[in-house]
Amino acid sequence: MSQALAKIERGHQRDLLDVKAMVSRGLVTIKSLEDGFNEMVPKLIRFPSLDEDVFREEIRRFTSENGG
Repeated sequence: MSQALAKIERGHQRDLLDVKAMVSRGLVTIKSLEDGFNEMVPKLIRFPSLDEDVFREEIRRFTSENGG
């Protein structure tokens, strides 16, 4: 699931297609992506280059476009 979150954060078209395939194969679920993101939010302070709000929006966009 962390790999899927990293791919969503990168936002490359190929990465997003990979995550979509992970979801369709049942390797991750929309719920697990949302839960995984929420679990990692307190740890994002260790990664100053990651903007929590931007990342949250990327997750929201992916999940809403892919069945969430």
